[in-house]
Amino acid sequence: MLLEPDIFRPLSRALGLALGAALVCALAGWVFAGRLPGAESLDSRLRAEPRQTATARPPFRMTLHGRDYEVVPVAEYDITALVVSQNHASLWLTEAVEDSGLTPDVGVIWGENVTRDDYRRVSWSSGAFTLNARWTDPTVRLNMNQIGNVHLLAAGEDVSRQIAAIRNGDQIRLVGALVNYRCPQLGTGWRNSSLTRTDRENGACEVMLVDRVEILRANTPGWYALRGFGLAMLLLLGLLNAALWGYWLLAAPPGR
Repeated sequence: MLLEPDIFRPLSRALGLALGAALVCALAGWVFAGRLPGAESLDSRLRAEPRQTATARPPFRMTLHGRDYEVVPVAEYDITALVVSQNHASLWLTEAVEDSGLTPDVGVIWGENVTRDDYRRVSWSSGAFTLNARWTDPTVRLNMNQIGNVHLLAAGEDVSRQIAAIRNGDQIRLVGALVNYRCPQLGTGWRNSSLTRTDRENGACEVMLVDRVEILRANTPGWYALRGFGLAMLLLLGLLNAALWGYWLLAAPPGR
């Protein structure tokens, strides 16, 4: 037969060891990828307040991902911030919900919040439309007026791909406009943007038409690469191992 026992057993052991190594790579990448950087490594530009100015943009219509949008710009907006959470996973769970506000969100912090490491002792999470922050350490100090959950409506397909590449811990700059918009294909309601950083709860989020995305500093790119490599190798080696054992069980003679 093609695979004699003295060939099959060493090959099977080698594949098993490779699978174990791939699993370690994937787990290490999963644990360390996206860990928020320390305040000492943050770009000083993140300390500035978002820049909001009057806009002369008229209302317009646009098409994105096959859907039509009616957009009313209400202010120019330029924000530089640290990404602490995103809602990509939540969007997968709510994709069937017919809501005109179903867009990617980024939870961000800036200003005095990025001058000390308190944000690393906070548990950040995103719902479909919310940013949540929880902590138990009473010494944690956060300026709640320098935290935002920004709904991102890409100005085009290329910007949409840039938004999809944003990761937790990235230091980013978003340039565009605060807008009110609706998608008639998903419902008649409008999603309206907040125009102040001091409001809370429902209606407090910024809704932003993004013209440009700048990744000022990507977070843990090596760990993300290791995680992707580990997952890819797990899949490949798992298939090879399954094929090897399948061939052995089906083709090997009795008494192997």
